Amino acid sequence: MRLKVVEVAESDLQVWDDYVHRRNDSTFTDTSAWRKIIKDVYNIEQYWFLVKSENDVLGCMALTLANSTIFGRYLATAPFGSYGGFYYETEEAYVLLIKKAEELKVSLHADYVLIRKYDLGESFPDGWVKDSIYSSFMIKIQDSPEVYRKKIIGRRTRACIKKCENNGFHTVYGHQELLNDFWQVVVKAMKDLGSPYHSYHYLETILNTFGSKVIINIIYSKEHIPCAAGLGIKHNDQVDWLYGPKLDQYRSFNIGELLYWSFIRKTYDEGFRIVNLGRSVKGSGNDHFKQKWRPIRDELAYWYFIPEEKDIPRVNQFNRKYRLAISMWRRTPIWLQNKIGPKIISGIL
Repeated sequence: MRLKVVEVAESDLQVWDDYVHRRNDSTFTDTSAWRKIIKDVYNIEQYWFLVKSENDVLGCMALTLANSTIFGRYLATAPFGSYGGFYYETEEAYVLLIKKAEELKVSLHADYVLIRKYDLGESFPDGWVKDSIYSSFMIKIQDSPEVYRKKIIGRRTRACIKKCENNGFHTVYGHQELLNDFWQVVVKAMKDLGSPYHSYHYLETILNTFGSKVIINIIYSKEHIPCAAGLGIKHNDQVDWLYGPKLDQYRSFNIGELLYWSFIRKTYDEGFRIVNLGRSVKGSGNDHFKQKWRPIRDELAYWYFIPEEKDIPRVNQFNRKYRLAISMWRRTPIWLQNKIGPKIISGIL
């Protein structure tokens, strides 16, 4: 059986979507809808490939080209996501995709290639290095949310949820009508974290593109001040958690616990039984927080094709440059953050 690698054209996008939706390990970042968002909002170059036999698709790879003054020029799968963009059904398809990634690095003069994927225990390619700094978290609700709350999560987590509710905090679910309040939370929260963020237009485009596949929940105080916000996207049989910003001044009321709990409950009400909480750096505060929910914790494998003399790039808080940037960003006025943040974040895929 002779296989060929073809670059994806607009006419191939339905074939692409059909293939990724057949895979139970794919995510929303693998879809042509996400490709359109990246193009419409950031106009970043994307290189998508299918491995085809005469009658079938046997693999795919989606690479996005980033240009960052801090982290360099690089190609990565799953832009702004945790994993995805690299799937194969046969060894031959795997070899062809890796070869194409290596060739693309050279032709585009990129510093390195990053493939983000689940760690399935397979050997990574010769000449590549593997980084396992991230874990992913999956919640499976077997019965009802009430049973999950009473029997699965710990007593302390249940007490935190109750404390938040007893202090008058409540959840509102919605869509476009909640976008302004979501934006209000995320702008303040990301300043406190010291991290640049996307534009209002980016969030608006997500809602317009994915439509009813988007779930938004906002936690309000008894004075109806938005304090925390969640956004997830339905994909196949699960909901992928994308963002969950929280305001620091309300953390003592355990708004994070109420935010997660209300999102999990809404997922169930929408007919889904799996919540993908995304990735976290092992040993981080987020890692410990997500483990409160008794998830299935899986290791992610990040494969780098990078010159031997170069270290693995750390696009996280363990990078000294990143820590310095965090400190500077926290002191930057919000109006300036909103202006230059999207440009910076477009280089941090």
